[in-house]
Amino acid sequence: MKFTLGQVLEQFRSLRRFQVPVALVLLLAAVVNLEIAFVSNLTTLEAEAIPALIGAVLAALIFDLFAEGRRLSRFAKLAGALLFAAIVVALQMWHGKLYAQDTVVIGALVLGLVTAPYLRSDATNESMWNFDLQLGVAVAMGSLAVVIVCGGLSILFGSIQYLFDVHFIDRLYAHIWASGAALIGPLFALSMLPAQLDDRFTPSDSPAMLEWAVVAVLNFALAPLVLTYALMLHVYAAKIALTVTMPKGQIGWLVLAFGGIGTTAYMIAYQWRERGTRAVRWLVAGWFWAMMIPTLLLAVAVWERIEQHGVTPDRYCLCLFAIWMVAMAAYFGILSRRLDLRAIPISLGAALLLSSFGPWGAVAISTRSQLHQLYAKLDEHKLLDHGQLKVTPPTLETFNQVTVSNNELRSILTELNDLDALPRIAPLFASIADNPFKPASSDDDLQKALALGYHPEAPPPSVTTLELNLAHYDRMLGPIWIEKAGITASGPYSGRYPQAKLGQVPLTLSGDILTVNDNGNIATFDMAAAREAVKTTFSDQPLQIVSREGADRATMVAEPMWSGELLVAWLLLGRK
Repeated sequence: MKFTLGQVLEQFRSLRRFQVPVALVLLLAAVVNLEIAFVSNLTTLEAEAIPALIGAVLAALIFDLFAEGRRLSRFAKLAGALLFAAIVVALQMWHGKLYAQDTVVIGALVLGLVTAPYLRSDATNESMWNFDLQLGVAVAMGSLAVVIVCGGLSILFGSIQYLFDVHFIDRLYAHIWASGAALIGPLFALSMLPAQLDDRFTPSDSPAMLEWAVVAVLNFALAPLVLTYALMLHVYAAKIALTVTMPKGQIGWLVLAFGGIGTTAYMIAYQWRERGTRAVRWLVAGWFWAMMIPTLLLAVAVWERIEQHGVTPDRYCLCLFAIWMVAMAAYFGILSRRLDLRAIPISLGAALLLSSFGPWGAVAISTRSQLHQLYAKLDEHKLLDHGQLKVTPPTLETFNQVTVSNNELRSILTELNDLDALPRIAPLFASIADNPFKPASSDDDLQKALALGYHPEAPPPSVTTLELNLAHYDRMLGPIWIEKAGITASGPYSGRYPQAKLGQVPLTLSGDILTVNDNGNIATFDMAAAREAVKTTFSDQPLQIVSREGADRATMVAEPMWSGELLVAWLLLGRK
C-alpha cells in the first residue's frame, strides 16, 4: 500500500472539521513551551493554564462531535465549541491549587468524548461502539507518532551533540517531548477521527486483523481475568463474613480499579454478547450484579475510615463510585432488554463533573468534614474555648508543639492545607498573640507558620564508648565475616559457608548460633540478638557481643557493615 505526500496532506486537511480544538492545541503547545523556556517556578495561574487548556481542547472537541452528530450549522458548531471551552476553562481556573479536581474534570470530559456524537434519539449502540473503536485507534496512533517523532529527534540531536560537539539550547529535549505530547500527538489523533458517525460495527465471521486482535484479547485474556478477579473478591468477602472482621483499608482502591477495568471490558464485550466464549457471555450477562458484593466491601471499608478520620476527596470518590455502581446495576437490571451503552459513560462523566464544584462537591464536603474533625479533636484535648484556641502560653509556637506531637491534629491540618482551606481556621487563632492570619499571609507563609512542612525525626542513637578489660583474655582472633547465609575468614567478597577457621580454632554457624571450639572449650554467640542490636545503635558503632557461656569464656567485638547485614568480628578468648 503506497502513501504519497498528497495523501498525508489530505489526512491533515481533515483537521478543518475541528477548528476550535486545533487552535486550542496550538495555544496549548505554545504555553507549554513558553513555560519550559522562561518559567522556573510556576505561579498558581501559570500552573492552572495547562490543565485549563487541556480541558478546553476536550470540551471544544466534544461540542464539535455533538454538532456533527446532530448536523448543526457551521456557526452553531463554532460558537458552541468556543462557549463550552470557555466554561471549562473558567471551571478549571476556579479550582486554583486543587489540581486533583482538574484531573477529575478532564476524566469527565474524556467520558463525554466517547458519547458526544450520539447524544440523539436515533443513535445506536453499534454506531457508538464503532466510533469508540476508531477513537481508541486514533489515540494509540497519536501516541505512537509522539514516540517515533520525538524519540527520533532526541536520538538525532543527541548524536549530533556527541559526534560534532555541538551544544544546543537548554531544555531542548523537554521542548521536543512537550511539543510532541501537546501538538503532534493530538493533531495526529484528530486527523484520524472517523467522519462517518453512523457506521455500525457488526462482528464478522472472517474478521480483519484489528477485529481479530480485539476478539482474541477479549475471549482469552480480558474476560477470564475479570471473572477470576471477581471470584477472588467474593471469596475475600466470604472470609470477612466468617471471621467477622473489617475489610483492609486499601480494598476500596482495589475495587475501584477492578470496577473500572471490568466496566471497560463489559463495553468491549457487548458486541460479542451472543457470539463470544462462555466467559464473555457470563461477563455481559452478570457484570453489574457481580460487582455488588465488592461494592459492599468498598462501602464498609470507606465508611469505617470516614467514621474515624472524616471525608477526604479520595473517600468521596470511592463513595461516588459505589453509588454509581449500584445505580448502574439497578438500571441494567430494569432495562435488561433494551440496554443503552451510552448510560455508562454519560452517567459516570456527569457524576465526576458535578463532584468537581459546588457545595455538594468533593472539596466542599471534605472541607466541612475536616473542619468538624479539627474542632472535635481540639475540644477532646481541652484546647478549645468558645471557638478559639486555648493554649498556655497563647502563642503560635505552643500550638505547633501540640500539633507536632499529635498525629491526628497534624493530619487534619495537612488535609485542610491540601484542600486550600487553611483560611477557614482563622477564627481559631483570634486569641493567639502572633496570629499567623492577621497579616496578609500567602499560602506558603501559612504552611511555614503552622509548621506543616516539618516532619520531626527521632534523634540518631548516640555513640557508645566500648571499653573491655583485656586482662580476662589471652588471645584475639579475627577477622571473621558473618552473615545469615554463612561465615568466612577469607574476606567480605568470598563465599559464605557454615564452617570456617581462625588459625587452628574452628567456627560453625548453625541457624543463628555461632559456635567456637577452642581446644574443647565451647563458646556460643546468638547472632540474631546481635543483628537486632545493630538496629538500635549508631551507624558503624562497634558492638560487644558476650558469649552465652559468659564474658570470661569469650567475647566478640563486631563492626556492622551493609546496614547490619554483615558483621566483621574479632574474637577475644579467655585464658585456658
